[in-house]
Amino acid sequence: MILALMIVTTVCSCSHNVTRAKKDNSIMEIKRIGVMDTLIVNVSGKLLSLYGKFGLPGAKVKFINKENSFSKICNEDGGFEFRHIPSGKYQITSSYIGYYSLTDSVEFKTGDIVEIKVRLWADY
Repeated sequence: MILALMIVTTVCSCSHNVTRAKKDNSIMEIKRIGVMDTLIVNVSGKLLSLYGKFGLPGAKVKFINKENSFSKICNEDGGFEFRHIPSGKYQITSSYIGYYSLTDSVEFKTGDIVEIKVRLWADY
């Protein structure tokens, strides 16, 4: 089956958009819409069914790089939030029982305020 991903990231005045198509036909979109005057990054978002009809409560989200590892379980709406993580390149993994997992990479710059939406295909 196909796995679809949409990640929306954020940085204030210079709107930088990136769209990547992957081998498995998933898509990642990155938009920067905010910047803080700090050395850290704040990330929030949602894991959703492919067509965004509902959130995936209890889904897992992980950000991992050589120095750091952060993970969260999504709330009842499929939402998650990471506060005060160091900038850098991370591997993002999103998973939920009955859905195809997503693994991709994303880079956070110092001070980024990032919003991510991940849409997963059902495995049935």
